[in-house]
Amino acid sequence: MAATMSRPKLVSQIVEQAPIKDPTPGELPLFESLVYAICREDAGVNQANAAFEQLKERFFDFNEIRVSTSREIAGCFEGCSEPRTRALRLISLLQDIFEATFGFDLESMAKKGVKSAQKQLARYKSVNDFTLAWIGQQVFGEQTIPVDAGMRRCAGRLGLVEVECAKDTEETRVALEGMVSKSKVDSFVGGLQMVAQTYCHEMHPDCTHCTLTKACPESGKFSAPVPVKVAKPKASKKPR
Repeated sequence: MAATMSRPKLVSQIVEQAPIKDPTPGELPLFESLVYAICREDAGVNQANAAFEQLKERFFDFNEIRVSTSREIAGCFEGCSEPRTRALRLISLLQDIFEATFGFDLESMAKKGVKSAQKQLARYKSVNDFTLAWIGQQVFGEQTIPVDAGMRRCAGRLGLVEVECAKDTEETRVALEGMVSKSKVDSFVGGLQMVAQTYCHEMHPDCTHCTLTKACPESGKFSAPVPVKVAKPKASKKPR
């Protein structure tokens, strides 16, 4: 079992896992940040970037995406988890925004400030806690941490948050926000997402190769998948 590590030190180690050159697109307008958040939730940054670019390359504009089928859109999310679910979320988001604004320009909403924007966006069915925190951090520069399912699972196993707390996204986010300084939020999110996506899988985490295995109290508690033995077909007897 790994030795217990103080939370400030563990936060520092997670920050060190972030990519040296973070390829997350910066300074996206509010609307595009919402779309990117759907790409980024429970996906690595490279997967999210690829999906975001595919959406813009395969379709003429976002209105064409709105009226397309989920199967057509899901092809853009190849490599991400649950591509069909992401496609349905995106269609729902675009439909809600179009019905409310008759377009996709949300800059007037952005000018009203983060609290007003989040209050309005929370009415959309496809907008969740991760989405609201993402635009809070990326668009408005708030000290908030977008937490997806993988990050929540990883934070719980590492002992950053209590096990019961890790079951709830909002509780996990609030707990983590009290540990991470504003200047380190980007690196913390990138580092924790990287560990969750690369090593801390739900069913069979790769504790052996995980970069935080020495700091993780859960390291080694998960058994490796048991290989399925395939019975060899019996040789048929040759007729005499």
